[in-house]
Amino acid sequence: MKKSSRLDLLRKKIITIDEQLMILLSERLEVADQVGEYKRIHELPVEDPHIEMRKRRDRAAFLHKLTKTHTRDVETIFRSIIQVSRDVQRRRALAVEMDYKKNEKLLAPIRIAVMGSQGSFSEEAALKYCVLHKIKHCSLLYPVSAEGVLHLLEVEKADVGIFPIHNSTGGIVEESIYAASEHNFFIDDLFGVEVSQCLMALPNVKMKDIKTIMSHPQALAQCKGYLKSFFPNAELIEGSDTATSAKYLGENSRQKTMAVIAPVGCAKLYNLNLLEEGIQDQKNNITHFIAAMM
Repeated sequence: MKKSSRLDLLRKKIITIDEQLMILLSERLEVADQVGEYKRIHELPVEDPHIEMRKRRDRAAFLHKLTKTHTRDVETIFRSIIQVSRDVQRRRALAVEMDYKKNEKLLAPIRIAVMGSQGSFSEEAALKYCVLHKIKHCSLLYPVSAEGVLHLLEVEKADVGIFPIHNSTGGIVEESIYAASEHNFFIDDLFGVEVSQCLMALPNVKMKDIKTIMSHPQALAQCKGYLKSFFPNAELIEGSDTATSAKYLGENSRQKTMAVIAPVGCAKLYNLNLLEEGIQDQKNNITHFIAAMM
C-alpha cells in the first residue's frame, strides 16, 4: 500500500471517530443540561466535592484498565469535557448554591492528610489543592511522615493524602519514594508550590549564638550553600519535618544555641524569632506535591 493511501485511510478513520465523538458529546451535554435543571429546581450546588472526588477515583480506575499509553492525554481531554459540562449546568442552574445546613452529609469536610506538622509546606500544598479543586470545607490531619499519610488513606481515615515528591534544588524526596513503593494508590493531582526557606530561633537569640541547625533533610539540602557560607561550623541535625523542627524549638526554651529552617509562618505559630527569609540557594525553588487517593 502506498504511503498516501495509508494516510488517507487513517484520516478517514479519524473523521469517523470524530463524528461518533460529536454525537456522544452532544448527548452528554444534553444530559448535563437536564442535570442543571434538576439542580436549579431542587437548589442543589453545581459542584459537590465529595461526589467530584468519587468521580475522579472511578475515572482513574477505568482509565487504568482502558489504556496505559495515553492515560494522561485522555484524562486531560476528559477534564475539558467535564468543565464544559459544568458550564452548561451553571447556565441552567444559575449557580444556585445550597444551604449546606439542610444536608448534614454535605457538611462533612474533605479529610486531607499532610506530610508535616501545622505550618509545613505540605499544609500549604493541601490548601492549594483545595483551591485547585474548589473544595470549600476540609479538615487537615498531620501524621507528619509520608508513611503516616498513606496509612491514613489505607485505613480510610483520610480522603486525600498530600506529600512532596521532588524539589527543584534538593531533588527527589527519598522518604516519599520509599513510602510510595510500599502502598497502592493513584495520583489525583501533581502540582508545584514555591518554597521559601527561613531561619528562625528562640526570641532574643542572635545569629552569632547559633551552633546547631535543625530541619528536614530536604530543607538542609536546599540551603546547603547558605549554611556553608554563614554557618560552616554549625552542627546540622536532620528532623522529621521543617514545621515539626520549629515546633520542637518553640517548646524547648533552653535551646539558646539552636536555629531551625522552616516556612515563614512557623515563626509566629511557634513564637520564634525570624532571623532571615529566603535562605534557599535557588530563589526559584519549587517543590512538587502528589495528591494521593486510594
